[in-house]
This record gives sequence, C-alpha cells and structure tokens, in this order.
Amino acid sequence: EGYFNKMGRVKTGVVVRVRARGRFAKGLDVIKIVFENQHLKCAFLKDCTVHYTSMYSQFSASNFQLGDLQPLDKKIYDFTAQTITGEAIKLSKFQGRVLLVVNVASECGFTPQYSGLQKLYEKYRDQGLSILAFPSNDFGAQEPGSDEEIKDFCQKTYPVTFDLFSKVSVLGPKKNPLYQYLYGRRLEPQGRGMRSKIFALAKWVLYRVKRMQVPEKNEAQWNFHKFLVGKNGIPVASFLSEVAPDSPVLIKKLEEELH
Repeated sequence: EGYFNKMGRVKTGVVVRVRARGRFAKGLDVIKIVFENQHLKCAFLKDCTVHYTSMYSQFSASNFQLGDLQPLDKKIYDFTAQTITGEAIKLSKFQGRVLLVVNVASECGFTPQYSGLQKLYEKYRDQGLSILAFPSNDFGAQEPGSDEEIKDFCQKTYPVTFDLFSKVSVLGPKKNPLYQYLYGRRLEPQGRGMRSKIFALAKWVLYRVKRMQVPEKNEAQWNFHKFLVGKNGIPVASFLSEVAPDSPVLIKKLEEELH
C-alpha cells in the first residue's frame, strides 16, 4: 500500500512512517524510513534516542505493517476541494493560515456547534484562522440532504461565513483524499475526560446496532470531529466532537499555532 509495491521497493526520495512488528518491533514505537542513494536508511525512535541502520533497497515487506504510508513533507495545500456551490478550489489558497477542518451534519446533537464555530471564526480570523467545514453522512445518516439543501439549512439556521464544502465521505474505502491525509498523521484525539469516555461507549453501541462503519482511532469518531492544521500546512491536533469550539483545550492549542 502507499509507496510500497509488491516487491517491497520504495520510490526514490520518499519518506514514510511504518510500524514494525515481529522481532523488529521489540521496544520500538515508530520507524522512519528514508530511501537514499539506493539504500534504505531506518531511524528507530526509542526513548528520544535515534539509532540508524541501513539495508538494501529491496527488502521483505512481510516484517512491516504497511498502513497509511505517505511522504512526511506532504501538506494540506496539495489538495483540491469542492465548495458547497460546486467550485473546485486549491487548498493552497489557505497557505500561511491555521486551519480547523470539521466534518459537519445538519441533524446531529452537535449541530449547534455551528454557532460556536462561527464565533470562533469571527474572533480569530483576523489573526489567521480559517475554518473548513465538510458535510458528511457517515455518522448516523445525519446529513442526508443535497449540497443545496445543506447550504439552505446553514443560511437559514446557522448563517456561517466560514468555508463550507461539498458533502464528502470521511470513512471507508470512498473516504475523501483530504481526510485520508489527515488520518495518515496518526494524531491522538483529545477529549473531555469522563464525558468522552461515556460518549465513546454510546458510540460503540450505535456503531454495532446500526451496523455503521467503525472508525479507526486516528479517524473522525463522529460528526463535528475537528482537526487543527498549523501554518505550515501540517496537521497538529485532533479533537473529539464533544470538544466544543470554545473549549479551553482547543483554544490553547489554536492560540499556540496562531502565535
């Protein structure tokens, strides 16, 4: 998957992250692999100490769990998205700004967060914040409408002025490439303590009762999951739905990125 082919080769100049297993995995968390000068250089990250080794460019991929492999220097600016009105735009237009990417829905218990997101945008937009909202029907089928219906709903109920995009899938094999990229950063979602634990149990039940796609830990867990992207275009934080737009933990991280 990713930049490995069936023979276990890596494209020249690509930097990827993989997780090791078997005898290679003992005591190791993450491996950085850099393909340089026809050799595969591995940096084993353990207790803040980096140990280097080299091996031939062709190797057995069976020792690795090949997951969401992607160049480490890939940025959100490399993607194109379709607005709610059908216009395709390059996300490079947001270069140099801090982004909050949110999957939204019109019939969710968290839908009132539209108001909180608008207030957050009004407070910080002049300091460099942009909010990118992507409607999705993946969680509880709570965004069943068309783009036109979603736009009308927002205009009448929550007149937001931040960027609203066309409806996308954020889970499963048809997930939007932008979300595939966000998930590839393997960010640990931040929550709200006991409330998040209770909601996690409720979601576990819903996923199974409704036979819904069960998200991986690094993926959006429900509607209004939030990903924070730094000024350099690299995702830096992930927040669960119950972390409101005015939550101290989100505001703290946002202000760190803005300054």
